[in-house]
Amino acid sequence: MPVHLEGVAAHADPLRAAGSLRESPEATPVGGLWIVRAPDRAAVEALIAADPFTTGGLRAGWDFVLDR
Repeated sequence: MPVHLEGVAAHADPLRAAGSLRESPEATPVGGLWIVRAPDRAAVEALIAADPFTTGGLRAGWDFVLDR
């Protein structure tokens, strides 16, 4: 978790908001949400691919909602 959070902090410019999703505040996370400003989908995919949760096998997948 510390390495993931360091990565999130290091990408504060494109990562406009980031956090875990939980059914209640004290529950175990069931996912996460990133709001990203990037020039294209490839830049977002590269950001996700480099995240320690992805490289460590902790991220099962991701979905995109693009706002143009």
